[in-house]
Amino acid sequence: MYNIHIVGAGSLGAGLAIETARRAGALKMPLEIFIYDDDEVEERNVFSQDFSPNHIGKKKAEAVADICSCFTGITARGVDTRLTKENIRELELGPSSVLVDAVDNIPSRHLLWQHGFIANVPVLHLGMSQNGDGYVGWNFGKHDTFNLSPALLTPAKLKELSERKEEKKLAPCVL
Repeated sequence: MYNIHIVGAGSLGAGLAIETARRAGALKMPLEIFIYDDDEVEERNVFSQDFSPNHIGKKKAEAVADICSCFTGITARGVDTRLTKENIRELELGPSSVLVDAVDNIPSRHLLWQHGFIANVPVLHLGMSQNGDGYVGWNFGKHDTFNLSPALLTPAKLKELSERKEEKKLAPCVL
């Protein structure tokens, strides 16, 4: 059994979870998806994501898990929590796990980077700018393409990012 842990059930995380469940179901691939998010579905989410009006007021993680579970052979679990340094060790990551960072803040991204490094599992980092540009980076072992990696950030890089953000070219979740 393969498992994927998706942290963040907004546009990127929910979309990835649902599409992965759809493809894995079509291929009869044994897959368990864990979705972590403590936010609730709002009316505005129905227009930009795969939620329906009956999901409004429900926890996003649980709503995404319900949608994913509709596909044959897929087990999906919504976890109503915000991962922090105090509870991240509760993730049950194994040799067939992938951790996905679909959050919108740098401290959480760094936490997931570090946890993946310690647990020796690959971490995919997803991001999207305000103008719709997408980003995918990853880290696993000694390989690291995540451009906000704690291992790669230098004072010069931090200054550059700060200046770009001030120019409104960089949203808080953009990498």
